[in-house]
Amino acid sequence: MKAMLFGYGRMGKCVAHALNLLGYEIYIIDESYSVSLQSQYKASTLSIAPDNQNLLYNIVCEFRPNAIISTIPNDKIVQDVATQYGQPAISLDQFGLAPGLCNILAERGYELLTNLGLKVDTIEMYCGGLPCSPIGLLGWVPTWSTEGVYNQYTLPTTLLHKGKIKTTQPLTDLEYLSVSGMELEAFNTYGGISNTAKEMQDRGVKNCFYKTLRYRGHRRKIQYFIDTKISKEAFQKLLSLPDYDKTSHMDRDCVVFRVKVKSENVSWNFSQYVQGDAVWTAMQKCTAFPAAVVAHMSSNNGLPKELKYQHLSFNAFATCLSKLCKQAEIKDLTRPFV
Repeated sequence: MKAMLFGYGRMGKCVAHALNLLGYEIYIIDESYSVSLQSQYKASTLSIAPDNQNLLYNIVCEFRPNAIISTIPNDKIVQDVATQYGQPAISLDQFGLAPGLCNILAERGYELLTNLGLKVDTIEMYCGGLPCSPIGLLGWVPTWSTEGVYNQYTLPTTLLHKGKIKTTQPLTDLEYLSVSGMELEAFNTYGGISNTAKEMQDRGVKNCFYKTLRYRGHRRKIQYFIDTKISKEAFQKLLSLPDYDKTSHMDRDCVVFRVKVKSENVSWNFSQYVQGDAVWTAMQKCTAFPAAVVAHMSSNNGLPKELKYQHLSFNAFATCLSKLCKQAEIKDLTRPFV
């Protein structure tokens, strides 16, 4: 089997590892590619900017991949090329962690309750990439793009409230909760809910939201800097802590997420805690591995080109992800944290 991977940064490397374990020959396209692949990877590379649709389409047709996966932001050209080729492009922006794994779990909870003849009323999704303990001025440091974090904290988001889609500002609806034994705060942020709110509205669900998890006190500090009209560049610099070496201390990060699906009298809950190790950060594991599994499913199961979370068989997804985690010698992401 063949997979074409766009982007070979921090997430791209982990996706390549997962695809290799799944048995794929990999073709990597990355504008700034300069790092040698591990010798066990069956891979070829091409160092070009993914911004020429005709060229990319010709390359795809030449390689004839069974799966296409993109780790680059704003990947409309990649999506268009994949559509032209007739294969869905699995983007980490939609099928990573949040959105991605959390939304797939929400679909699972909805399926289980409706199969019992229950009417689902509310879906709650919480997720946070965190240092294993508070660090620095903000009590937190990002393990992914600071530009992505800036968008998360400044762009409006949507949610489903009392049966209606509503636009709301980030950093709002603060609540305190304990997740996987950690005392955290949660608030609205951009991006994580993806299309789930609209898809659940279409099925009669009344409430659906996504909130980001952080250590308590973080939101108040972020709100202060946002209120001072801090520039995007200054905000990104604020998020970068020079005394925190992410490469040397990947085991300092963790990912915590919780999904709750509720009917009037019954609820389904899934909580997970994942820690980084000397090889992969927790964020890499929780983002790259689910996306690789979805890409694998798209190559084998004839999934629609306009892929939605509800199109994925959870049993097939969970079985494949569980096997992949075992091969990679990491925690099984499909088993709830107890």
